[in-house]
Amino acid sequence: MFGFVWYLLEYVIRVWRFIARTVTGKSTMERVLLASGISLKEKIQRIEQLILNSKQLKHVLSNNDNNSTCMYISNEYKSATDLAKVIVERKKFKTTAAQDQLRIVLVHLLRVNASINILRSTVAERYDTENDSHEKLLERLWSLFKPNEKRAGGRITKEWQEIGFQGSDPATDFRAMGILGLKNLVYLGEAHQQQAIKALTDASHPQYWYPFAIAGINFTKTLYSVSCFLFSIL
Repeated sequence: MFGFVWYLLEYVIRVWRFIARTVTGKSTMERVLLASGISLKEKIQRIEQLILNSKQLKHVLSNNDNNSTCMYISNEYKSATDLAKVIVERKKFKTTAAQDQLRIVLVHLLRVNASINILRSTVAERYDTENDSHEKLLERLWSLFKPNEKRAGGRITKEWQEIGFQGSDPATDFRAMGILGLKNLVYLGEAHQQQAIKALTDASHPQYWYPFAIAGINFTKTLYSVSCFLFSIL
């Protein structure tokens, strides 16, 4: 029953769009861009969804990790002008005003796209014990949360559990979020050291204990999963 209602709704929307295009001579995208009662923020969100759902524009998107709510623009398009030319041609824009608005929207979307790509590449970067920069970052994490305290056991030791890792080698805990999980923990310690150390102390409560570092990595994972939405509302 729900499937039939959804199909009927999609059919009504397609008919409405056909009628609107026939009457106005403009595509849905062009009408959104020219609408005077819509804020730029709302236009950006609606244009993003129209691009995602357009069969004519599938080629401008790269692999989106099976996440249909997140738009990854192909690296082939380096500027808003290049991308706008393709969209204008495929959607047969009639007015220069809509083209100008489209370029403004695409500048924002490409910035978001670049930020998301940075996140994706950081997550894809696995922690490497042979990488000096990774190892130094890990040591930086220890020094932030355990200032003036050296580990007696060296690099591989259960002392890492004192800041909330699961075992003797924290490297194994970064598998889910790559180097991003470590960078976010280090950022927390650098930007909010006093509060971070207090949070670590609270995490060691005998009754309400939880693995602090693992919780931080999981929180990073949650934020990453909704990164497209967070960027879209900035």
